[in-house]
Amino acid sequence: MAGPQSNTLLRIDSVFMALSVDDDGTEGVCAVMVNGMWMPLLAADEKRLPFIKEQAAFVAKRDNRLVRIVKLTSREEVEVIDGRN
Repeated sequence: MAGPQSNTLLRIDSVFMALSVDDDGTEGVCAVMVNGMWMPLLAADEKRLPFIKEQAAFVAKRDNRLVRIVKLTSREEVEVIDGRN
C-alpha cells in the first residue's frame, strides 16, 4: 500500500462545487464516474475549477437540467480526527 500524499494547499477556506437543481428547487451535489468511482464535482482551488465546470456542463446537457457552480466560503470545523498516534 502506498504512503500518504502531501497536501498542496496551506488551508482550505472555500470550495467550489457543482449543484444539480430539481424543478422544485431542491439541490444535490453533482458527481461523475472516474475510473469506476463516483467523484463529487468539488474543488478547493481555482486551478481545478475548469474541470468542474466542464463536467458540470456535461451533466447539465446529459440530464437536461440546471446545474449551478457555487463557491462556499464559510468554514466550521465539526470534528478533528487525529490519526498520528
